[in-house]
Amino acid sequence: MLFKLAFRNIFRHFTRTFLTFLAIAIGLMFMILMDSMLTGIDQESFDRIINYETGHIKIFDREYREDEENLPLDKSIDKPGPIIKDLTKDPDVAGVTSRINFRIMLSDGIDQYPAVGIAVDAKDDEAVFRLKQAVAKGDFFKENEEETILLGEGLAEDFGVDVGDYMTILTRTKYDTYQALDLRVKGILKTEDPKIDWAAVVIPLGLGKESLDMGQGVTEINIKLKD
Repeated sequence: MLFKLAFRNIFRHFTRTFLTFLAIAIGLMFMILMDSMLTGIDQESFDRIINYETGHIKIFDREYREDEENLPLDKSIDKPGPIIKDLTKDPDVAGVTSRINFRIMLSDGIDQYPAVGIAVDAKDDEAVFRLKQAVAKGDFFKENEEETILLGEGLAEDFGVDVGDYMTILTRTKYDTYQALDLRVKGILKTEDPKIDWAAVVIPLGLGKESLDMGQGVTEINIKLKD
């Protein structure tokens, strides 16, 4: 009986019923669409972090985490070689590399901006990260290359510099002494990761170890896993 009354009511007030159904359907459609868009944005953000900042796994000194925002150089992995050697033997590991992250002031001799320095190993960085593929202008480092930098496109625009120009990095070493490096821009990076494009300067790992008094130490070991 109730079913018959409900069925008759639908057709008795067809226009009102149709508009109500249409409003609910449109609302559900937009909710599903927005959820899909947000999920896609989240996934892209995770992919950028993995491809340019951390890899799938990042290893660092136990005390480093407590002061990670300041990128302390004195809380480093002093002997990364044996760790990297063991990791490369793992059947689930696709690639391993190491980096040094450090605070800098970047200057063109007139203006200066705070930024993050990233020292990377040209030999095996590509095994974990996609920096090499993100060089939009110029070239990536060659193995054992020194005295050059890669600059995020946002920083390059802010300073008005291009490939071949020179920039100065002002920083402090592991032992808190001041260091200044005049380096030639070898490439411009376009990663779509704002932390790289607008706030990062990349230098060769050998130059980073030497100029920051790190010895053989690094601040992190990064791992890419197999699919």
